[in-house]
Amino acid sequence: MVELVLLFCLALAALRTGVKLHAFVAMSNHVHIVLTDVEGRLPEFMHTFCRLSACLLNHYYDRQECLWSPGSYSAVHLVEAEDVLRFMAYLFANPTAAGLTARGAEWPGVISHPDDLLEGDGIERRKWVKRPQFYFGKESNVPAALWLEFSCPPSLADRPRREVVADLLARREAREAEARRKREAAGRRFLGVKGVLATSPFDRARSKEGRRRLSPTVACQNREKRIEVLRERRRFMARYRLCFELFRRGMRQVVFPAGTYGPVRFCGVRAAPIDRDRAA
Repeated sequence: MVELVLLFCLALAALRTGVKLHAFVAMSNHVHIVLTDVEGRLPEFMHTFCRLSACLLNHYYDRQECLWSPGSYSAVHLVEAEDVLRFMAYLFANPTAAGLTARGAEWPGVISHPDDLLEGDGIERRKWVKRPQFYFGKESNVPAALWLEFSCPPSLADRPRREVVADLLARREAREAEARRKREAAGRRFLGVKGVLATSPFDRARSKEGRRRLSPTVACQNREKRIEVLRERRRFMARYRLCFELFRRGMRQVVFPAGTYGPVRFCGVRAAPIDRDRAA
């Protein structure tokens, strides 16, 4: 049931916001998503996914506490094609790196696969996800079923899809082999599929998450390109603060920089159009 809930919420959030999904994994206490925010609506996507999945799973397990940790999510801009490949491989191998299953493909929870990107090569990879049969009322306007599709990232569109998939499979295997080697050297075993399934959904981690750690917003191995992107983000923030101050002083015709979300959604301000090619 958890798998159905997460997949349906993912599909609904993508449908409502125009987000293009590329990879997804739901671990025991967090999720990883690689996506393209085509319309600059990532906050709305995350709000829809987290809110609806929390409502459904709390209802299913008859619980009332927060399902997701309070606070903002971590959004990292993957600048170049190599960065996208690296993080997608990290996502696919995450269950193995965490010591849960010897291979990511064995993860009994929700996880996409490199082969999902082959849709369009004569192979139908879309998943028909039905709406959960609880929580929703008879008059609900939420669709009874949705298509869930994982597409190839735009930065990799110039490469044959089978080549991209083969590259991701090789990278995943390399990461998993390294994780197995380290675990064997430490004399530790993987929890395994049976161990994962036997874990109570109400268990909590015993260790505490580190505090005051850096939370990167950009991932780019090319140093010059990374510096350029960070400078561009600073220019965006400077322009945003200026527009916000002018708007606060009563200048309602001010045009916020492209990518502005909150003021556009909640205050009705205008923003410059998003460059779809750059957003991809």
